[in-house]
Amino acid sequence: MKDKTANKLNEASGDSDLMADIFIRPFLRAGKVMMGQTKELARRVMTGVKMIFPMIVATFIPILRENYDKIFEEEKEDLERIRSEYSDVYAEVDKVMSGDAQLLMFFANPGAVAVKYLADTAPSATASLLSAVTGGVFDKALNKVKGRRRGRTSPRDIFDSYAISFQNMLNEEKEDGEPTLRDIVGSRKFVKAVLKASPKANIMQKDARAVYRKTISIAEEQAMSVLQAKTIAELEKIIKTQFPDNKEYEEFLKQMNDNEKKLTEAQLLESVKGSIKKFYTKPLEDRVAMAKEFGLSDDDLWVKDHMAAIAKINSIGVKEQA
Repeated sequence: MKDKTANKLNEASGDSDLMADIFIRPFLRAGKVMMGQTKELARRVMTGVKMIFPMIVATFIPILRENYDKIFEEEKEDLERIRSEYSDVYAEVDKVMSGDAQLLMFFANPGAVAVKYLADTAPSATASLLSAVTGGVFDKALNKVKGRRRGRTSPRDIFDSYAISFQNMLNEEKEDGEPTLRDIVGSRKFVKAVLKASPKANIMQKDARAVYRKTISIAEEQAMSVLQAKTIAELEKIIKTQFPDNKEYEEFLKQMNDNEKKLTEAQLLESVKGSIKKFYTKPLEDRVAMAKEFGLSDDDLWVKDHMAAIAKINSIGVKEQA
């Protein structure tokens, strides 16, 4: 499956129509600052905003993107360390997945990806993958389950004990007949228990989760530092640039009274902040969408962590506007 999260910001900034669809058009409408105002006033305010807003967006995206891209570059370096440390796992997962975000998602959530995406179509490959991930724990548990099927009844070691509980799990999830390999690698309970029993799998997941959590934490910090601006002038200082002059917009403001100017500037700031929030959340949303394509649900940690970051960024400044 192609990694659809790669270079999303680069694509948007290089394609005017795509950038407009994502960062401009959704925010060219009256927002909270216009609540309670007349339709005519709202129309005048939005006329002014439309004159300058696209120019501001086209200016700040390349600047913010440079710093934002560095976060994912650092993540790639951290992923390279994990890929090297767990080269046997990478050798197996590379056969069925591609792209940095996909690989990191697997290292952080191997059970969810194996059960929900791989098991049904490639049970043998999934078994090999789980063997590598668990450092052989999967094979031992599987062999004990097979031994259990052949009639062994008294547990001799910890894996015999696992075999009994695993067999019960499989019987619980398999309504009729003997469980097949696809049933076994597709058993959420079985795979979860095997991963839990593997020190290697636990450390690998912990390492991978630390990597992507660092990424989304820095993304939150960057977004917060930019979105703290109370005026367009403050925003210019924070991102260290000056938005281009627009004589048409300046002339339009001269025709407005003080209240209309205040509302126009407030609506412009609200639209710009909405676009900035989208700028920071879009790559995270793409990673959630990718995870959903692999069968992950809202309960899986990769999805939960990214959704929490998206919600946190979107909530910045909401109380101030209320």
